[in-house]
Amino acid sequence: MFARFIEGAGGEILAAGPEEAADFLFRAERIVVELKTLQRDSRDAYVRKLSVLMGTWAQRGQLWVIGTTVVNLRNMPPQAQREWLNLLEAPIEGIIRKANRQIRSTKNRERVPDSKGLLLIVNDGNFLLTAPDIFMTLVARVLQKRTEAGERKFPHIRGVVYFSYRVAAAVEQNLFWVQGTVEPAADSAMQVFQSKLRAEWVAYFSRITGRPITEAVRGLPPSD
Repeated sequence: MFARFIEGAGGEILAAGPEEAADFLFRAERIVVELKTLQRDSRDAYVRKLSVLMGTWAQRGQLWVIGTTVVNLRNMPPQAQREWLNLLEAPIEGIIRKANRQIRSTKNRERVPDSKGLLLIVNDGNFLLTAPDIFMTLVARVLQKRTEAGERKFPHIRGVVYFSYRVAAAVEQNLFWVQGTVEPAADSAMQVFQSKLRAEWVAYFSRITGRPITEAVRGLPPSD
């Protein structure tokens, strides 16, 4: 379904080859697109890993719990915060690492070295990751990582979109589309493309479902 949408939006479906490759190419816009789908619900695995981590914190004297309580990331010591974030980031970094390779390979194969990479992540069943703003914060943390030489660790990804078409956001109970770029000031073309893709996706999704789709636009926070 999404491949048909991409074709209608002016993109090409790229053929699979012996090497890793991205899914789509918008040749005129010089944007290579990789689509990743989150299908497996990771809540149980996450709770098991977090329980082990909390046991480690208790052994170190970094966590004291009597009875039942809410453990807040912000209230944990810095080392425990880093370990908790690493637990959340690890699977996201795996997705980004593979997408970066696929986009790099596609740029070489299709001879479009100046193209920018766009990673689309669709949630189709992972109910651990239904807070899109938090998810995108973790994505941003991964994309900001640098090598020992000071270069970006995943340089071929310039923009990311996190969206759903069946899984609702945790609090708002609505489908979502959240987008961002690595360097907003330098990636205005990517921002325009993402917004255009969002508008066309909403129209397409409304047409195939036979239901009007209303986008909720968040207002900016009040200034001081």
